Amino acid sequence: MDKKNLAILTVVAVAIIVILAALFLYGNNGSKDKDDQGDDTPVVPKYDYYVYLDGMGDINGWYTSKATNPVEGFTNALDEGGVGYVIKDGYIKEIAGNTGDRTAKTGFGVFFYTSKSLEYKTADYFASFAAVDDVPGNIIYVSFGSYTLDENMNAVYAVNPTVNKTLMTTGPFAEGASYAPLPYSGTTWFYLDGMGEINGWYHGAGASTIDSFKDAMDVAGIAYSLSDAGWINYLGTEERTGSATEGFAVYLYASNSVGNAWKFGYFNGPGLADVVSNIVYISFGGYTYNAETGVVTYDVNPYVNDASIVGGPFTVNV
Repeated sequence: MDKKNLAILTVVAVAIIVILAALFLYGNNGSKDKDDQGDDTPVVPKYDYYVYLDGMGDINGWYTSKATNPVEGFTNALDEGGVGYVIKDGYIKEIAGNTGDRTAKTGFGVFFYTSKSLEYKTADYFASFAAVDDVPGNIIYVSFGSYTLDENMNAVYAVNPTVNKTLMTTGPFAEGASYAPLPYSGTTWFYLDGMGEINGWYHGAGASTIDSFKDAMDVAGIAYSLSDAGWINYLGTEERTGSATEGFAVYLYASNSVGNAWKFGYFNGPGLADVVSNIVYISFGGYTYNAETGVVTYDVNPYVNDASIVGGPFTVNV
């Protein structure tokens, strides 16, 4: 072999060695370099939270923030608004000097909007039950004032969304306002009641509550028909449909926590497509309608069935 060809081979061999060495060093140090630069740090998404204060004088009104969870949404919003507060374990102890008094029956009412759609806006879709850290939605209403206890030991607050004249036309409810609900987690539990042998818990996964419902029913082999808006046409059998005296009711559980489960924590609100909770109770049976109040009362409901808080998502370590 002549010297010219030998020199070329030598150069090529050296180049290959350099490349292999570089690859070796990169492979052994690449992860560390990414860590040093923070590239591997998980990004926790933040969402819009809307907080309305009521019954507290000059600080009444909307406060907004970006946050990863409801408590952070509440605290960030009030921090940005310059409003002082004390919150412990998700329970509000004080806001701007206002504190509760059990003897005088005054305190804070925590409500959340139960529908992920604002196409149909109504104060009746606000539910009160959970502490701030357990609310499933991102529109939170906090009131301060007197309260009474009903026959089920639910607190009934004198200051509440239904008596506020401007709540449903301002903030996220204002015309043209930009609002996005919290993202769907992908799984929902459904309890069927008043439907004989198919009564009980089911769960499904999908891109939406409707998709998860279809998944749950398909896996269980239960027939169903839904309207485009998510209303139930029939369930279990085509003969089980609504009428002037009986029909389907949809309730959502008003808390992200299943600890200390309480059957009166269910709320009859929006249709299946729009519920913000991942625990849904669906019943079929008789109902009555009060034309004066617009309230529909269902004979088959979670309040008369202790099984609505037993098993399914309420099972320990589910």
